[in-house]
Amino acid sequence: MRSFLFILIQATWGLPQTLAGCAVCLAHRRRPHFRFHGAIVTLWENPKGMSLGPFIFLHGNADQAPGAADKSAGAPADASPAPAGVDSYVLVHEYGHCVQSLILGPLYLPLVGLSSLLWSNVPRFERYRLKRKMSYYDFLPERSASHLGDWALNM
Repeated sequence: MRSFLFILIQATWGLPQTLAGCAVCLAHRRRPHFRFHGAIVTLWENPKGMSLGPFIFLHGNADQAPGAADKSAGAPADASPAPAGVDSYVLVHEYGHCVQSLILGPLYLPLVGLSSLLWSNVPRFERYRLKRKMSYYDFLPERSASHLGDWALNM
């Protein structure tokens, strides 16, 4: 029931990012995938993570095939453990972005998506972080995503 509501809300209130995530997922359909608390996680070659609606994209390789993410006994059907080599902190953080999408709906892309994209990719912001010895995760939308991921997964 929880996964159904997660997908329903992402497919309605979070439609813009869900459509974008679906397109990116289809573009990487040959890459390994696994489910994580209702989200669909794709392992891609890009070293950066990204979340769009119920779609999470994490760095991973073909050796981390879906078979490596076999469900443990008694685990919920939508809570496959992460394959070996997937950074669990980044996975929980990106799941936090899924929660932000649930909360912000159509405002997610302009408020979180755009600001995160700029914070991550603009050289001036990289220099700013280095000069002030800041982590990428110190930026408000990123810090919020980490907290929301921990909260949603009861960590």
